[in-house]
Amino acid sequence: MVPSIYGENMFDEFFDNNGFFGSHSPLFGKNSKNLMKTDIRETDDAKAYRFAVELPGFKKDEISLDIKDGYLTIAAQKGLDKDEQDKKGRVLRQERYAGACSRSFYVGNVKPADVKAPPFLLIHGTADRMVSPAQSAHMAELLKEAHVPFRYYLLEGVDHSSDPAWYQEPICDLIVKFFEKKLGD
Repeated sequence: MVPSIYGENMFDEFFDNNGFFGSHSPLFGKNSKNLMKTDIRETDDAKAYRFAVELPGFKKDEISLDIKDGYLTIAAQKGLDKDEQDKKGRVLRQERYAGACSRSFYVGNVKPADVKAPPFLLIHGTADRMVSPAQSAHMAELLKEAHVPFRYYLLEGVDHSSDPAWYQEPICDLIVKFFEKKLGD
């Protein structure tokens, strides 16, 4: 048994901060210590719980939720391939990483239909050069399939968030009306 003087165990600080052993995970990056930190809060009316799980660096398609036998399981997995080539295209080094993590919580007699997502507001400009408008359209399709409430607006000729159109009254009104309707006055 290892003494727990410096945290989880006595050697964590030495091995985690020593450059020889790697100060961060190549797969999960410098945020690996924050992986799957979870906040669970009861709603004000005590009828539901809200889960917030930190999964830095993961994409939505790398995360899964499952409710089975009274347990909610949140899982994430990813892989990473790194190739280093010389100027002639010859492979000098190849590395592959794979990792997975999961947490389970007893939630009792909850059915998947009882799990509800908050409403979404999607506003995207057709002239966006940073993020393809197709991404928001795809997200809207996924939300519709999952029966999650959402509003989706595609703004003709508007670029990403630096476009002055985002700060004009029509767009600001859309945002304010959405939040007033969903949150109340």
